[in-house]
Amino acid sequence: MGEIKSYPPCVQIIGAFSRYGEALDWIWEKVRSEWGEIPLLSERFAFRESEYYHKTMGDGLWKQFAICRPQYD
Repeated sequence: MGEIKSYPPCVQIIGAFSRYGEALDWIWEKVRSEWGEIPLLSERFAFRESEYYHKTMGDGLWKQFAICRPQYD
């Protein structure tokens, strides 16, 4: 069985997408409150790589990536 251990600090990479700009704004606020500032946030771009999510999320999706470094004591 594996051993439980702590990992060293690392860069968090997050991808999020939604049809609603307000939902993306909300997720980045949640990320900031949990992990600290977001030093790099991509522009929103149309997510056209797949239609996989259209059935559950609709079309017209926007995607955005963020990189942040969590705050460690």
